[in-house]
Amino acid sequence: MKKRIILLLLFFLSFLQLLDADFFKFIHVKGEKYRMLIEVTEKVFINGEFYSHAEILNKIAVEILEVKNKAGYISALYQTSERSYDDQGSFSLSEELSSVFWRDSQGYYIINPHYFRPISRNIPIFPDQDINPGDTWSAKAEELHDLRRPYGIHEPYIISFTVHYTYLGDKHVDGKRIAQFKIEYALEHEVEGIKPATDTFYPVKILGEASQIYNWDIENGKVHSYEDSFHYIYVMSTGDYIEFIGTSKGEVFSAPILDRKKTVEDIKKDIEKENLEGVTVDEEDIGVTITIENIQFQPDSDELLPAEKQKLQKIAKILKKYPERDIQIEGHAAKLGSDEYLLELSKRRAKAVGDYLLSVGATEAQKMIIIGKGATEPLASNSSEAGRIKNRRVEITILEN
Repeated sequence: MKKRIILLLLFFLSFLQLLDADFFKFIHVKGEKYRMLIEVTEKVFINGEFYSHAEILNKIAVEILEVKNKAGYISALYQTSERSYDDQGSFSLSEELSSVFWRDSQGYYIINPHYFRPISRNIPIFPDQDINPGDTWSAKAEELHDLRRPYGIHEPYIISFTVHYTYLGDKHVDGKRIAQFKIEYALEHEVEGIKPATDTFYPVKILGEASQIYNWDIENGKVHSYEDSFHYIYVMSTGDYIEFIGTSKGEVFSAPILDRKKTVEDIKKDIEKENLEGVTVDEEDIGVTITIENIQFQPDSDELLPAEKQKLQKIAKILKKYPERDIQIEGHAAKLGSDEYLLELSKRRAKAVGDYLLSVGATEAQKMIIIGKGATEPLASNSSEAGRIKNRRVEITILEN
């Protein structure tokens, strides 16, 4: 009898453990769209001396194009924006890249090696079995290092390493059951087979370590959010070493579908109501764009004239009606000057518009991206003043995703 009770107790305990176990997998739904916002704070040191401190904003727009055998064929647009650490204004776009790849239900990638994004691949990888809180496992992963700037190495450099996982348990966030994992890895890699540009110093060894708390949306089968810390060292061909030390946090957002036609009609009414001259609104592939023609600054400057600030206050009222949307601000110039000068001037002027909109509460800095286009996208001929007025503009786009 005593032996039977012990066996029953062991069976009951095993049954309870089975109830706590979970089988995790990526769930891909054809046509699904979502975006991820990643905020990075990073310090750079050269030979142990502080060099710079920056804030980096990574925005990723994701669409599942196809699903086959539970694997998803994914299209992703990656936008990287930056601002100096002491600047509380808008972020300026520094790079925009896209890629397509397959990812299976465990998290393994199939991707053309020439793509520069995503940087981390095969993280996380889930075991093909039930796991319980406290369980650990390891899996191979890859990390891409983009050495184009300033080392002149034009192909993605990929490092393989082992990642260690611990299932910490579950919690509830906004009504969702979220599984929490600890993800850790370290790497030490001799750089081989690269072709640096002539007379360019380049990394000969890369060391790094990262620790991450990763939150997994169990029901929807994708990341919910994460926070991590990292420390990388590039040992250079000159004997110098560069350190990158920082933290990052990321979160997934799913915005409702933007009714573009209705949004255009609503904004047209607001433009008429506010008597905004030289302001139009149109439907675009990426969202709904408000165009301010011939926006006025001090000559060769990014200082807005007072009348333009009054106009932007009224536009801010419109933007506040779409708090869940990201905003893209593009500066355009008429062709009067060198391409380099006009590109930089258009970026500074777009940033001045963005910073002013932030100052009057139109949106948040993390939901805004600044792009300078120079004179590369004219709407009319630059041979006449009427044409130059059309080309000298700022476009504010309420983004779809």
